[in-house]
Amino acid sequence: MKQLDEPIAVWPTMDDSGYVLYDEYCRDIIARQLEWMIVPAEA
Repeated sequence: MKQLDEPIAVWPTMDDSGYVLYDEYCRDIIARQLEWMIVPAEA
């Protein structure tokens, strides 16, 4: 199984309805190319 070297960093949204990607655009692209449904993330 392929893995990213570090979890993607996310921040909670202002209304606590979800999370916002924080400065991890390249890792997000890689995860999408690998067609991952779940990506390791750290808040």
